[in-house]
Amino acid sequence: MNWSIWPQPNATPDSQFRHMADHSVEAQASVLVDALSQAWTRCREYNLNSLKKFPSAQAILKASPSVQVAVAREILARVTDFAKRGKSNGVADWFTETGFPWGCVYFQSSLLKKALPFTSPELEEMFGRLADAEIVSASQFEFIGSLVGALERHVATNELTPPLRHLANHFSELLLGKNLSWADRLGWSPDAATRRAANRIQHLLARTRDSI
Repeated sequence: MNWSIWPQPNATPDSQFRHMADHSVEAQASVLVDALSQAWTRCREYNLNSLKKFPSAQAILKASPSVQVAVAREILARVTDFAKRGKSNGVADWFTETGFPWGCVYFQSSLLKKALPFTSPELEEMFGRLADAEIVSASQFEFIGSLVGALERHVATNELTPPLRHLANHFSELLLGKNLSWADRLGWSPDAATRRAANRIQHLLARTRDSI
């Protein structure tokens, strides 16, 4: 932790995070996500509207698009790293473990609905992380649908690169239960929200393939 950019204790909500502007977007994102996670533990009601009242959430919502992109990537990295650690330790319900950043999960869905300037490599990273961690429930993790929306907006103005096409296709297949390492063992099948997310990706891939 770079304590030199941690929010100042006597700062007002509007200025609490302003001093971080001279640091890299990655460093800003790390501090903001730390603060957002702490804010969740202080919420009187565990919902997104309550979380959005905290200075950390307001700072993210008012941040530049580049910082918001970095925050979205940081949140996804923390969620997928948590999932992989839990699974490696044999914890099936890893998302119930102490310290799981549910507040960040809820906030992520809202953040990804914004028209953020994700690059192809950044989207490749995000879909790759989800696929690697096998996080495939779009009803439990609503940000999956929001990430699909980010991909749709990206492809509307950018060429779909081969790596991004491959990773998006692979993730859509995982959403449908194909090649999941634990699907047969747990008798898992996709719910309606998860099928919709997979179908949106497949439709996008088919449409862009036909336009080549």
